[in-house]
Amino acid sequence: MLTTRLYRASGSSRLYGCICVLFLLFTGDIASAKHVNGVGSYHALGREQYIAKLSLATPSTESKSLLQQDLPATMELRVATKRIPQRRFVSMWIEAITVNNDSAMVQQHMQELLSFNQLFKGSLYEGDQLVIDYQPQAGMRVILNDVALGEITSGSFFRLLLASWIGPVPISSSFRSQMLSPNDQDETLTQRFSSLNPSQLRASDVADWHQSAQEQEPTPPVQATPKVAQPASTQPQQLTAVQSSIVSTTDQHKPEKTEFPRPAAQAKAQSETVVAATPNTTEAQQTTDKSRATKAEEASFTLSEETLQAQQEYYVQLSNQILKYQALPRQAFQRRLEGDVRVLIKIHRDGKLKSLELAHDSKHKLLNQQALDAVAEAAPFPPIPASLSGEEFAFSVPMNYRLPY
Repeated sequence: MLTTRLYRASGSSRLYGCICVLFLLFTGDIASAKHVNGVGSYHALGREQYIAKLSLATPSTESKSLLQQDLPATMELRVATKRIPQRRFVSMWIEAITVNNDSAMVQQHMQELLSFNQLFKGSLYEGDQLVIDYQPQAGMRVILNDVALGEITSGSFFRLLLASWIGPVPISSSFRSQMLSPNDQDETLTQRFSSLNPSQLRASDVADWHQSAQEQEPTPPVQATPKVAQPASTQPQQLTAVQSSIVSTTDQHKPEKTEFPRPAAQAKAQSETVVAATPNTTEAQQTTDKSRATKAEEASFTLSEETLQAQQEYYVQLSNQILKYQALPRQAFQRRLEGDVRVLIKIHRDGKLKSLELAHDSKHKLLNQQALDAVAEAAPFPPIPASLSGEEFAFSVPMNYRLPY
């Protein structure tokens, strides 16, 4: 059974929320009853995105046992980049949960996933502190900047979230290793984690999320189209795709590819051209325009059961199409090279490839290039479902290159 509690966050209730969090800390219900199991940093597109901390009642280096047992745990995330857009934040969880968990389990907890993502009404900003605390029987509390957003009682859903950090396909293998290193923690990273704090206005901003949501006229829920039940898989959903094989990419048949703009250089050139063409634009005006664009972007993003289901299924479809073209290059096999690559991809509504770049690269250029080539060869993709808004669809795909023997 799912139980989600939302806390009204006007002036007096904000104080109440902070008092509740302080009470939980003093009673040892959150951090003091647990030990730090690991602190890790996640980088994407050459920038640090966030620093995370995992706390457990009993330190452990075994991810499998942690994901199978009903144990107290706390996941903490502190934003290190200027902004994580709401749409990207939601996609981050959807993608990570999809590739790290059995498809039947994901479908079973789709309502909890919807409730969890609906707790976040806007972007996250540098210094924001997210706490996801789980206690057996009591359930999971979600707290942002000392403001209690809500509760979800399902323990198995919490383990779906935890798998996104320490599961078989984590955001990066180094990040997972850091989360599972209770006896080998980076002191410098731990200090930086502690130094990340929200601005004075952010607590009020977050508290206003649910106040604004409750003042809006509720809309009737959209009923998703009934789906035929599929047999439960025993592997994470990503593993339905073709695995890496010992063949050179040059030995494979490559279909004709549509030319598309490379994002890094061209996007930068375009942005510089716009600035140069409007020399009278003041810095204050640019800041105002950027703020308006951000608010418009967040206002246009809506998440319902139908759109969440559509996004998750579309992501599976895109990932599997790309992974059919993933292969371990012959030279990588000969040189005994392994690594993890994550590619950030944007496609137009008609499914044509708009841009791609390395969100997280391996230390081997050979593997990085093969990952980019796999995406280019897989294009074009199926059109974006009508239920998903926006002129483009952005997502990332992890590609793990392992030697077969």
